[in-house]
Amino acid sequence: MRKDVKDIAQVERLTELPRLVRVLAQYSAQLVNYSGIGAEIGMDNKTTRRYVSLLEQVFLVSVAQPWYTNALRRIVKTPKVHFVDSALLAAAKGITRSRIRNDPQETASILESFVLERSDGTIVGIETKASTTIRSSDLKGLKKLAEAAGDRFACGALLYDGDRVIPRSDNLSIVPISCLWH
Repeated sequence: MRKDVKDIAQVERLTELPRLVRVLAQYSAQLVNYSGIGAEIGMDNKTTRRYVSLLEQVFLVSVAQPWYTNALRRIVKTPKVHFVDSALLAAAKGITRSRIRNDPQETASILESFVLERSDGTIVGIETKASTTIRSSDLKGLKKLAEAAGDRFACGALLYDGDRVIPRSDNLSIVPISCLWH
């Protein structure tokens, strides 16, 4: 990776790249604040932006615009940074398998919400919670998405750390995250 990155960007401060990845891991699934991220390692806003863009080009992170039905709002709202590989994110944050087993909240930053928009315009929402119990307030984001998407909303799923599927009448389902690999 070091050679690829250096070749792509002519990176002057290559030694700062691993530190930037570790700092970005702490910001994963949060609003991007290039000044704050850069300040953690003594890098200015412009350089941080360029390095994050570089990490996007080599498919380590993705800077995702928030989903809105209004395209202009998607553009002007602050994006979030996400790691493309959850194992890399866990490693960068120092999250081990035993830490996840002992503290499910460790997975919270690895799990995030997704909005899938198919080519026909239909919308599917996926929300994740690192919890074995679900409260009605946990469905707030999916309900808001359903309202914003209107007739285009196909369905939504809340993935959680429980053990049973809980169907609902409002095109929302509560599904154990373990269904993804069973």
